Amino acid sequence: MKTESALLAQAGVPHSDNPSAAHDNRPQLFSTPAPTGAGFAAIGSCLAGLTFHHFDIAVAGLDEAREIYTVMLGIGAWRTRTLTGAVERHGRTVAQGGARVAVGSLGSGLVRLIEPGIGLTVAREALDRRGEGLFAIGYQVDDPIAALGAALVAGTTVEQVGPDLVTPTEIYLDGGSGLLLNLLHGGANGPS
Repeated sequence: MKTESALLAQAGVPHSDNPSAAHDNRPQLFSTPAPTGAGFAAIGSCLAGLTFHHFDIAVAGLDEAREIYTVMLGIGAWRTRTLTGAVERHGRTVAQGGARVAVGSLGSGLVRLIEPGIGLTVAREALDRRGEGLFAIGYQVDDPIAALGAALVAGTTVEQVGPDLVTPTEIYLDGGSGLLLNLLHGGANGPS
């Protein structure tokens, strides 16, 4: 069963193969608060049939963190880049402000070290509130719009969408467990 089919079946969201129909029926984000206590169950329904992709770790200094995680996890090579542009966070556009990301392979998955920029992104909030460490677990999805719709129907709180609401490639959801769920389009390298 494709990821999209599993998500839609779990959430009871109607599906259309017509891309314009999906756009017209796209749920409104950030407008209605999720029901209290729905997060954990909603995340469970969203995870059905997804493929693990990565761990996101917020770090204060990317260069030092690469050295530490190379030793701790045995990651030999990192691909590093600086993020540009903005993301949607709680209904507002937030600049990523020079955030840097290093991606390394860990078995069949990835580890992403994220040094946040100046904007209040999910990585910045995690670092400011809890310090360095794991803040999200990422999964691949075939259709981010359908996955987002399924998450909203299930009552999950949307924390961040990037690069924008029209063509999301990366979505952070809060299921109430302390860790965020990151849904990443199967063809994207994220973060947006």
